[in-house]
Amino acid sequence: ELNGTAHYVVFAEPSAPDLIADTGYSGRRIFVRQDIFMITQIDYFDRATGKLLKTFKIEDAKHIEGRTWRATRYAMRTHADDHETRVEILDVSFDPADVPADVFEHRYLTTRAHLR
Repeated sequence: ELNGTAHYVVFAEPSAPDLIADTGYSGRRIFVRQDIFMITQIDYFDRATGKLLKTFKIEDAKHIEGRTWRATRYAMRTHADDHETRVEILDVSFDPADVPADVFEHRYLTTRAHLR
């Protein structure tokens, strides 16, 4: 259990040394809510010492438009310096009119128009 809710706990380790070098982590402990199959916390471990480096936590999630669960407030904490970055999502929409289909086309993405 995590915060009174049943979770699956998965420990994910890189399968090759070059992946450890790329990520900088020896592994991640991932907490997945059993009722909605949503990741609610990820602990990141240092590749050299195995110590806990960072923790990502979803602090609030909402069932959006009856379709799916989405995180609406989350934080990433770096334990060494007790620094935290927090994000809050103010609005979520699955309405196709809000994001036109052409923004997913190859031409749109390769012209980098989405960065303007």
